[in-house]
Amino acid sequence: GSLRLLIPDEADRLRQSLEVRLAIEPEMARLAALRAKPVHLRELRKVHARLQQTEDLTEAVEADIEFHRTLAKATGNEVFGLILETMSDFGRESRKATISQAGVQRAVKHHEAVPAVIDKRDEAAAGRAMRLHIEVAVQDLVARVRNLSRPKSKSKSSS
Repeated sequence: GSLRLLIPDEADRLRQSLEVRLAIEPEMARLAALRAKPVHLRELRKVHARLQQTEDLTEAVEADIEFHRTLAKATGNEVFGLILETMSDFGRESRKATISQAGVQRAVKHHEAVPAVIDKRDEAAAGRAMRLHIEVAVQDLVARVRNLSRPKSKSKSSS
């Protein structure tokens, strides 16, 4: 879309989108801990189970996105959902990159902590759990960009 024209460099575009997510998603998790209804917790666990069970990258990305959408709904603040939808193309791009780099199990592990602390209504722990999740995604993205930008090594047979 038009944001690709605005920020043509993929690594820069993904970094910027993760910075925005880092600014808003811990607060989403904190508010969800205060406001989530049982239906939201059931949905978070259902989507998390989908993420756990898939080995397909596209399905993992979609389950990951749905997890964050559900978290936004659990805040009771519709603006969070609108912000995530605005960033959905970037979200797919960054998740493909980070899941390709670190594997789906890293997302599974970090997502697991979020519903548990929301269920306990521990708003500070929910914010910390989401902050950790996004910070690790940033690290995975940086590693992915480094791996992609390394020069290809020449095979010994061409020497």
